[in-house]
This record gives sequence, C-alpha cells and structure tokens, in this order.
Amino acid sequence: LKFQAFLNSIDSISTAECRPGGQAGNYIMFSSATSGDRPNNSKFSQCSIRNISNVLDAIDDAKKRN
Repeated sequence: LKFQAFLNSIDSISTAECRPGGQAGNYIMFSSATSGDRPNNSKFSQCSIRNISNVLDAIDDAKKRN
C-alpha cells in the first residue's frame, strides 16, 4: 500500500509532460480521480514508467546480491 501511495503521487508532482490534462486527460497514476474516458486515463506516463522501472531494477539488483 505504501508503494502504491508513492506511485500515485508521481504524476501529480511531475512535469507537465506527465500531467497534461486537457482533451487527452491525465495518466492512470495521477493522484486525483478522472472520468476515465480520456485517451491518457488508461495509460502510464513516462514519469511513472521511469519510476516503476527504477524500483523494479532496485529489487532485481537486491535479489542478485543475495
């Protein structure tokens, strides 16, 4: 749950690229609820993809060390 809370905040504090709003809508990890009918509402932003990848890489690296 803490991991989800961390990820949910990514798009809210990121650059405008990751929280475009407008006609396309905000991405799936945006901190506020959306209507769900905009093109971006079911996509991950590049900010989320980058951050999720970093977390997964760190987990993978930790497993390799053990």
